[in-house]
Amino acid sequence: MKGIVLGNKKISRLMVSSPKKSSGKTIISLGILKNFLDQGKNIQSFKKGPDYIDPMWLSLASGKECYNLDSYLMGNQGCLYSFEKHALEKGNVLIEGNHGLHDGMSLDGSDSSAGLANLLDSPVLLVLDSMGMNRGAAALVTGMQKMTPEPNIVGVILNNVRSKRQEDKQKLAIESLCGVPVVGSIPRDEKVTIPERNLGLTTVKEMENAEKVIKNAGDLVNRFCDMDSIESLFQEKMNSIEIEKFEKISEKDLTINIGVFSDPAFCFYYPENIEALRNHGANIYFINSLNDNTLPDLDGIYIGG
Repeated sequence: MKGIVLGNKKISRLMVSSPKKSSGKTIISLGILKNFLDQGKNIQSFKKGPDYIDPMWLSLASGKECYNLDSYLMGNQGCLYSFEKHALEKGNVLIEGNHGLHDGMSLDGSDSSAGLANLLDSPVLLVLDSMGMNRGAAALVTGMQKMTPEPNIVGVILNNVRSKRQEDKQKLAIESLCGVPVVGSIPRDEKVTIPERNLGLTTVKEMENAEKVIKNAGDLVNRFCDMDSIESLFQEKMNSIEIEKFEKISEKDLTINIGVFSDPAFCFYYPENIEALRNHGANIYFINSLNDNTLPDLDGIYIGG
């Protein structure tokens, strides 16, 4: 097995990204996770950036808590530490990028999705919005490959493809001129569209058909993408990286009870914050503020957005 070496173990991983936001990378990520889950294959998800909403969807699709990775807030070693902690024995790891592959605050791209991919030495599966292009799609992929910090793009999925003719032109140009395989070609499908608003996607708890959307995403990816080829991209040869040792937080003798509002009205939480409370000795009680009429005996309440 090939992959990143951490503590004498190897982690196979793949980042799903795109040239720009709203290109379909979340739907593709959900579809890949759902197919792995349906096949009984172990896979852990991460999301690039400080993000509450996309990880809810990724968690639901994978059956496991999704964690954020962001070098701007966490630092490089913080990202590596969280990656090692949550992915060490998970088998495969899918990291969904945020915004466009090269979007970020730093001019050198170190805090972009491409920068995170290079930090984790992760190959990248690029989701390309095919609308309005044919042969020129290869120029866009080439730009993604060559722009600093030059991520390792190992495959492309064409999304919103309008015709077989468009697909053939884009596929031939990308594979011939960019040297990467096109492993999927997906027509536009409204059944797997997740409504967007100013904060991003609609949250899982606000959509009654969230499970259906994920099932449709899985079916779409399974039908129009080569899952065997996608799975092989996780196994691309990569180098090992070094991680500084972080001091483990020991549990405190003092135990307190913390209530956490968790429902469609209050659902913006990072799992790392809940873990930190538990590591400091807190008992966590999840509360539905819309339905629960009484509160347990609490020392404090944590109310997310």
